[in-house]
Amino acid sequence: MKCHECGKTLRERKPKEYRYRESGLNNVTLTGIRVFECPEGHGEFPEIPNIVGFHQAIARMLAKKPAALTGAEFRFLRKEMGLKAKDLARHLGRQGFLLAEYPHLGFNYRMTDVQAAIGRVQLSRLPEMLARRRAMACRYHARLGSIRGLGLPFVPEYARPNWQTYCVRLPEGRDQLTVMQALLDAGIATRSGVMCAHREAAYPRDTWSCGADRDCDRRAQPCTHLANSEAAQDRTLALPLFDGLSCDDQDRVVSELVRACAARA
Repeated sequence: MKCHECGKTLRERKPKEYRYRESGLNNVTLTGIRVFECPEGHGEFPEIPNIVGFHQAIARMLAKKPAALTGAEFRFLRKEMGLKAKDLARHLGRQGFLLAEYPHLGFNYRMTDVQAAIGRVQLSRLPEMLARRRAMACRYHARLGSIRGLGLPFVPEYARPNWQTYCVRLPEGRDQLTVMQALLDAGIATRSGVMCAHREAAYPRDTWSCGADRDCDRRAQPCTHLANSEAAQDRTLALPLFDGLSCDDQDRVVSELVRACAARA
């Protein structure tokens, strides 16, 4: 067995516990398995005899968990059960928020002539709509600065965004799905700030390469070169931002986000 980074032969290390972070969970520890390591320090590689059965066992334990699932646990269970987020939420007896999912490759549809004609008329309202969105973004920015650790959008001096979305990064230790659920329970719908195409079922792990390595043979585990993209998907929220959003609505979004971020994990 060769190291993915340097090509040197891996060596088996002395038995000890192994944190199975490849599952996306931080609280899974393995014992009694063979673990190989790179002599140059490029990482450890576990040998799991029945990984499908192991994942099914984890899923069964999560399904019976009496406490609320964390975001990572929810994602793991949803993928193992092959369910959409709203369907899993229904099975768990909760009102579900929407997580964008792309299990199949789609089509790039073009507008019809009628749609294009309507769109040309709507373009006359574009300056007014953009001005309104920019004002709402400034209002969010001014009111969200009090949340400790919350990452706000940064706009360089040379740029002028149209604010298609207003995306924030949650404070360290705040679980994205828990915050989303708390906001939904208060009647406020949010979305993950970004999506990662390489995580979607339409693009299985053995069908793509990250481009960082010539071979990119990390087929059996997450690609470390895409860690920042995955962190952005897991820790960001797109807050409500639409033309009819009132100042009172924005104030309620802010107050509920403050409450959700202050709640104990």
